[in-house]
Amino acid sequence: MFVLGKELNSDLMFVVKKHLDGNVKAQKVAADNIANVNTPGFKASEVHFKDALKNVINQDRLSLAKTHSGHIPAINSSRNSFQPIVIQKNEQSFRIDGNNVDMDKEMEKMAESSVEFEAMTEVIRDMHKKLSSVIMGR
Repeated sequence: MFVLGKELNSDLMFVVKKHLDGNVKAQKVAADNIANVNTPGFKASEVHFKDALKNVINQDRLSLAKTHSGHIPAINSSRNSFQPIVIQKNEQSFRIDGNNVDMDKEMEKMAESSVEFEAMTEVIRDMHKKLSSVIMGR
């Protein structure tokens, strides 16, 4: 049972979950941008999470070590509060109506986040197979 708890609460699982959260948010924002491609004055948004996730991971590497069972574990507040960030792009539009949605870029973002999402779900499937084999004793 100890192995299962450790595996489910691992750093890898944290990264996969937060990456999936970011991908879902990116898909929603890209879909919103695409849905408003013909809305006059609409400004596209984009999701930023990869660099922030890397920073959280790097901060974890520098966190305090628990060297004695009586020590209180350090709580990494940046890890607990990590969320993807949505930023409105206020770049100039070349359209008369002021809309700055670029359909090609939005479709590229959708494809990229879809591929990343599939990769993260594959990591989860692999972890699930390993955990199942431990449970079944294989």
